[in-house]
Amino acid sequence: MKVVVAVDSFKDCLSSREISNIIEKNLRSIDRNVEVEKIIIADGGEGTVEALKESIDFTMIDCMVENPLGKKIKSQYGFLVNNKVAIIEMASASGLQLLNDKQRNPLYTSTYGTGELILDAINKGAKKIYLGLGGSSTNDCGLGMVQALGVKVYNELGEITRVRGKDLNTIKEIDIIGLKKELQQIEFIIICDVNNPLYGENGAAYIYGPQKGATFEIVKELDNGLRNICNILNDKFKINLNSVPGVGAAGGTGAGAYSFFNAKLNSGIDVILDFNNFEKKIENADLIITGEGRIDNQTINGKVISGIVKRAKSKKIIAIAGAVTLDAEELNRQGISCILSIQNSPITLKEALDKKKAEEMIAYNVKQLYNLINF
Repeated sequence: MKVVVAVDSFKDCLSSREISNIIEKNLRSIDRNVEVEKIIIADGGEGTVEALKESIDFTMIDCMVENPLGKKIKSQYGFLVNNKVAIIEMASASGLQLLNDKQRNPLYTSTYGTGELILDAINKGAKKIYLGLGGSSTNDCGLGMVQALGVKVYNELGEITRVRGKDLNTIKEIDIIGLKKELQQIEFIIICDVNNPLYGENGAAYIYGPQKGATFEIVKELDNGLRNICNILNDKFKINLNSVPGVGAAGGTGAGAYSFFNAKLNSGIDVILDFNNFEKKIENADLIITGEGRIDNQTINGKVISGIVKRAKSKKIIAIAGAVTLDAEELNRQGISCILSIQNSPITLKEALDKKKAEEMIAYNVKQLYNLINF
């Protein structure tokens, strides 16, 4: 039997590689002859550079940048020296995982560090940049990012040197004269996992603000701010931002990249699967095991599982998740044969995020799954 394992990370718990190794180990503990093909998965968020490094031989570049709260940290991005291609993961500079629970509040976080990674790649001669959007702690519409690249932003009191979520409502003017000219010669490809608009009930603030630490009142403030920036950018660039799917990614960083870089927005899982020659790897597979930390109403909207289902409809697909809130029948209709939650009893969030506990629960589910398939 050949099994292809393509599981996204369980955020704040286990990486894609760790989960893949757990599944492989437990399958082979039952059947030494099982063939396991592992594909390290990401969708634009944390782990994207690692996932792409599985299929691309690139150099890792160290770079000192500002974290979401302005503290200097060491970050990295991938660089193909001969091809002048940079692969940047926003989460490595502006990610939620860089902050503890008390620090998480999108009113006070900035994407400036992501802009510093892009600037470093430009200075090294990049002609093509992949930018993974996901796992961000921010809701500044990417304005911090473009400030690091020469854009100036003003409110009634003067220049704002580091735009954060709290500033969006007060911004009156965005000056792009100083924006790095080299950006005009760079092909910019956004890797993201969502199709959300910039604002509104399905927009960046309402859908993703709470997981970044925003209360309902903060969400409303951020959404109003995104509306303000949308109007400014629409007028400046003669575009209709909120009609573009995906611009709500990473607190509106998708909108910033689309407007200032003329970037193309691509499905993160599709980019990863393309680089991994996914269709070739599943040709002789008897089973595909996929999954992510939480299966909910975003799963069918461009996330890892939906991307895999679209490209492997003729295969038997099993999904494993840390938690399942979406009506399973919807994913069954799309092509998932079975959905398994690794939680087998009521547990606290702290227990659910314990790596040892999660490993034990994944192992149990894998063994039960194997028994079922071979019943």
